[in-house]
Amino acid sequence: MNNNKVIIALSALSIYELNRLQKFVNSPYFNKNEKLISHFDYIFHSIKLDQQAPVDKLEVWRHTFGKKSFNDTKFRKLNTDLLRLIEEFFAIEGFQKNPLHKANYLLKAIAEKKIEKLYNSTLNTVDRLSRYQLEKGSSYFYYQYQIEKNIFNLTTQYEKKSKSKSDQIDLNITRIVNNLDIFFLTEKMKYYNSLYSWKNISKNDEQIRFIDDLIENIQKIDFKAFPILHGHYLVYLTTSQPDHKLHFENLKKVIRENVNVFPLSEMKIIFDSACNYCVRKVNIENEFYYRELFKLYEFGMSNEIFLEAGELDPALFRNIVIIALRLNNFEWVEKFISDYSGFLNEKYRQNAISFNLARLYWYEKKFDEVLKQLRDVEYDDIFYNLNSKVILLSTYYELDEYDALDFLIKSFKVFLRRKNNLPDRMKSNYLNFTKYLERLTKVSMGDKQKIDLFKKNLEKESLVSSKFWLLEKAEELAG
Repeated sequence: MNNNKVIIALSALSIYELNRLQKFVNSPYFNKNEKLISHFDYIFHSIKLDQQAPVDKLEVWRHTFGKKSFNDTKFRKLNTDLLRLIEEFFAIEGFQKNPLHKANYLLKAIAEKKIEKLYNSTLNTVDRLSRYQLEKGSSYFYYQYQIEKNIFNLTTQYEKKSKSKSDQIDLNITRIVNNLDIFFLTEKMKYYNSLYSWKNISKNDEQIRFIDDLIENIQKIDFKAFPILHGHYLVYLTTSQPDHKLHFENLKKVIRENVNVFPLSEMKIIFDSACNYCVRKVNIENEFYYRELFKLYEFGMSNEIFLEAGELDPALFRNIVIIALRLNNFEWVEKFISDYSGFLNEKYRQNAISFNLARLYWYEKKFDEVLKQLRDVEYDDIFYNLNSKVILLSTYYELDEYDALDFLIKSFKVFLRRKNNLPDRMKSNYLNFTKYLERLTKVSMGDKQKIDLFKKNLEKESLVSSKFWLLEKAEELAG
């Protein structure tokens, strides 16, 4: 029964969430079906005891229906009803986390019920709930727009009755429209940036209308009051005008000043864009941005920007290690692997640890330790698989293990040519590495003519894994 949607949903909850769900299911306001309570109760206690243990559906049935013969249709109906109740719990949990939801629906209810005597106290409550909302992403301005709209409806009803025609009614139309504008401009800018980035890596003909008008209107905004809009606009500027370093500096400033203001999901989008800007600069051999990227990674880790549901992405884990190693921060890397590998999903953890330790040892020239980490490991992840082979090949070269080197070059070439699902650029990157490494083994120490030709041909290539290492080894042969 463990593939059942109810089990999957319950297994995703923390012990605290499970306890709240139990109270929810037992509340007569949300559920009056005693059989459903009993059905949930058995599954609830089974999962609390051991989330990995299988849940037997016949045992669940007997707990609820006693000695009655098992009825599959009735059992599935009970599971469906329970799943709907769990979904309702998820929705209410999400509602409870956002004070602006409460403020908006409270105003709407008071307006619809026309409870005029609650008008002033309701506005005070709404003001209090709005101040509780510390995160100010684009959705904040959408909810503020809805709140102001409901205040408008409530105000006009109340004041029409309480004031004479000669009295001036204080309308909030400007606030309604301003909040809607900021939400609209921020969201459109965000999705334009997303589309722009996708176009750089895939074929995509989608267009966003009125983008020039959008930019023109954004430029008229006072960004001090709306940092979330400023952040997404700066992402656009760093992408469209990469040579203007001031845009990147301003983007870093927005990130630092709003790390506890932007919702994590939006902070990640803006932060990842800053990191990608550095990566693009590094790729055109601007080494200054290695340190800039490393500083961003340190900031991201210390402020938990990178953690999603308490987990760290394995690809990001290795990228952080790569940048730190290129800056020769070996002790930092060793501590990072020790401190943060526990945040990796258990499924990927051991592979990530062994691969990144091997890479660390390779940079430290502890080649025997590299072999201990990699020699008998076959990685499922294609990135780890390919790059572990590159590290192994370069290690065999460093140790003068030419028989092992020759054997691995041949087997690696066969592997790459058989991998039809590998992108052509990726395949060329690794095949070129094996080609130039093979040539390097045939160059004699001090043979200036061959070394110069080797370097000249290698420098022309745009796709070669570990190109700098190959050039370094050629320089060593030159003496």
